[in-house]
Amino acid sequence: GMRWTLSEMGAAVSTSFTPEEKGAFAKFAETRRAGISPADVDSFAVPLAQSAGLAELEARWRYELMMDKSKAVNSSLLLSRMQPFVELQRRRLKFAELGAQLEQFAPRVEPQQRYAVWVAAQQAYQSAGDPEGELRAFAGIPFGTGGRDQQTRLFQLLLTRHPDKLLQHASNWNSPGQDAADFVVANG
Repeated sequence: GMRWTLSEMGAAVSTSFTPEEKGAFAKFAETRRAGISPADVDSFAVPLAQSAGLAELEARWRYELMMDKSKAVNSSLLLSRMQPFVELQRRRLKFAELGAQLEQFAPRVEPQQRYAVWVAAQQAYQSAGDPEGELRAFAGIPFGTGGRDQQTRLFQLLLTRHPDKLLQHASNWNSPGQDAADFVVANG
């Protein structure tokens, strides 16, 4: 149907158009996208941009879908839209941009479902070499959750940037507190 036709059109653009022609096609696609529903953007516009190799346009539209404020959108749908966006931004090496976008996206998701958003943001900021961004993302993750590598990374950041917070965690009488205390003894 229509989706297949648009994907084929995009594939032709990707393989046959010059960079200038691709730019003109992107502008054309933008004008066609205006005024269509989010569901149609998801079903038709995003696959067109994807198959045409218009990664910047695809990323913008995917982010708009994630930030969709219509009442019919729930956290599960938003999270299902997040993963392809994260993968696209990682392929584009847009780590800092991705981290900031995920920080803005997190409040759109129900609190009990935000863990995946904050972990993706932390990973993006780590890839970008932004330790302060990482710490902001870690603040959204309940202390003591996540894997050993994630916990070690948090402890490293706290040791170098906020040792008082690391000591505060180390003073708690629970398993994550003991892990923090062990890290302080081994590295402090």
